Amino acid sequence: MFAKKFPKLQLYGIDISKEAIRICKNKKYNVEQAYAHKLSFSNKSIDLVFHLDGMEHIPKEWENKTLTTQFNIAKKFVIHSIACHSEKDRDKYLKENYTPLHINIKKPFEWKEIIDQIARIYNFKLIYCNIKKKRLDLIYASNEIQPKYYNKIDSTKIKLIRKIKKLTNILFFNFNK
Repeated sequence: MFAKKFPKLQLYGIDISKEAIRICKNKKYNVEQAYAHKLSFSNKSIDLVFHLDGMEHIPKEWENKTLTTQFNIAKKFVIHSIACHSEKDRDKYLKENYTPLHINIKKPFEWKEIIDQIARIYNFKLIYCNIKKKRLDLIYASNEIQPKYYNKIDSTKIKLIRKIKKLTNILFFNFNK
């Protein structure tokens, strides 16, 4: 979707699922299999890091490294959209010996506090926050970015960003090329 609408964007995607990577590669997306806490991008090499519905799937022991890695490689923006709830019918699945998908569940304000602390270390400020009972949407901008470039963020843009969920859990955008 973004590749067609913004052909000059250089897009990167990662996922841990071999099947998700296969599907995306068949669609000619620039993706690779990787873990969010072990990314090979250089410091400040990605204009926008977007992590959609992924933090609740990341083991707690990888949480800090995942977040610090994202802020470290981000040059301008970091966006997080986090589900803050258990899966529907979780108890039923656990009784049937399924592994839960949401293994790192926190309340929205808990996620916000954790991510805010890491953002400050990397000189990012919160410019958008939407807290709901079961979801948290956050957008951070580097302190080097002038407010005129981000002061018109609205819910329409957030809804558009969510539509790319079908591609992969984490998307990286580089606007320089």
